[in-house]
Amino acid sequence: MMSNFERDRYQKADLMPMSNQFERFELLSAYLDGEVSVEQRSSVQQWLDSDPQFQATYLQLLRLRQEMVNLPIPDASIASQQFCGQVLQKIDCQRRMRRLAIGGSIAVTALLLGMISSFAGRDRFFAPHFADISPIITEIESEPLTIALNYPVVEIPTRPH
Repeated sequence: MMSNFERDRYQKADLMPMSNQFERFELLSAYLDGEVSVEQRSSVQQWLDSDPQFQATYLQLLRLRQEMVNLPIPDASIASQQFCGQVLQKIDCQRRMRRLAIGGSIAVTALLLGMISSFAGRDRFFAPHFADISPIITEIESEPLTIALNYPVVEIPTRPH
């Protein structure tokens, strides 16, 4: 049970430390839920009779409680179906964006390669330099091709009789 000193301290809400105000609020909430002892109930009723700020808090909690009871409850199956639909829609959108980004990067890469190859055709600096092999080709063309049938390079398998 509270002493007279503690009651006077609780009645002066402006001078009360924050933790005590929180404890009073918790006690008021428990009072509304019917979860207080007889001693706690009498303390809350005394605060309601003497403290206008506590009364205002009590009325706000009552209104909030009433509004919570009157809130419409959405149909769970419809809400979950809508939620799933929205999630799947978001996933599809992200996939499309990813495909678009990949396609765009491929297109930009192809464009850059095309630009580089067009510059390479104009300027000999970018073109590869090959050795001149024309004398070797004419020398090879002048020799006749000979095939050694009796002595092949690779052994030719024969069928057993």
